[in-house]
Amino acid sequence: MGDNQAAKFAAIELKSILLPNSSHQNKGHAFKIEVNKMSDKAKLIEEMLEMQKKFIAFEQENGVDMKDYYAGQEGHPLYNYVEKYNELADKLNGMAHEEKGSTRFF
Repeated sequence: MGDNQAAKFAAIELKSILLPNSSHQNKGHAFKIEVNKMSDKAKLIEEMLEMQKKFIAFEQENGVDMKDYYAGQEGHPLYNYVEKYNELADKLNGMAHEEKGSTRFF
C-alpha cells in the first residue's frame, strides 16, 4: 500500500468520524488525531501485506519446512517471521480496540 492509498484511507476515516453538527474547529482537531492513527494502522497493514508477499514468493520458490517457519535459525529468510507477524497483528488489534473503545479479552 503506497502513500496515496494511505491518504485515501485517512480521508475515508475522516468522513466516518465527522459529525454534521460539529464545529469546524473540532473537525480539524479530530482529523489530525484520526489521520495519525490511520497512518499508523496503514503502515502496520502495509508491512504485514509485504511480509505475506515475501513469504508467498519464498514458499513458491523453495517450499517451507514447518521447522523453519516456527523455529528458523538466525540468517534463514523465515527467522522470527511468525513472531514478527504476530507482533504486528497484535498491535493492529490493539489499535482497533482503542479506536472503538472496546476491551480485549487478553
